[in-house]
Amino acid sequence: MDPLGRTEALECRTCGSRFDPRSIDPACPKCGGILEVVWEPRTPDVASLKAPVDSMWAFLNLLPVADDHGVSTGEGGTPLATAPALATETGVESVWIKDEGQNPTGSAVDREMALAMAVATRIDGSHGSRAAAGAAGQSFAAYAARAGIEGSLYLPARAPFEAKAMANVHDIDLT
Repeated sequence: MDPLGRTEALECRTCGSRFDPRSIDPACPKCGGILEVVWEPRTPDVASLKAPVDSMWAFLNLLPVADDHGVSTGEGGTPLATAPALATETGVESVWIKDEGQNPTGSAVDREMALAMAVATRIDGSHGSRAAAGAAGQSFAAYAARAGIEGSLYLPARAPFEAKAMANVHDIDLT
């Protein structure tokens, strides 16, 4: 079974070269360009979705992995709130606002981190790093710890206390 689920290859945005996704490199070995994931999503079975959706993993057929690989903490099941005054003000029928503050670390980045760490566990990743001054750093620390991956978080000296504290709580190296 493919450890990356439905991931087919890594493709260079600059020269178009393709590489095996298990030999992850941060840049194209041929030209140094940025590599992106190439995968074929399954057709979503809308009837199989339950309402309300309790996590992003309800949309698994739309993701480039086969399952959450144990890193999920309920991200993505955030509530929608109506904003009738804003709808009236903007002249539209309705406006809905997604409350991303309800994600496990209070960040919209939790979905990205859950997916990244699910992939990292599939390729037996043992260390990750991230440069982030706020919510992304907090999310990285929480999800790396959940996945059992050692991490390094690069924060500027002026980063908020919460970002530093979250790294410390999850035993992530601060640089």
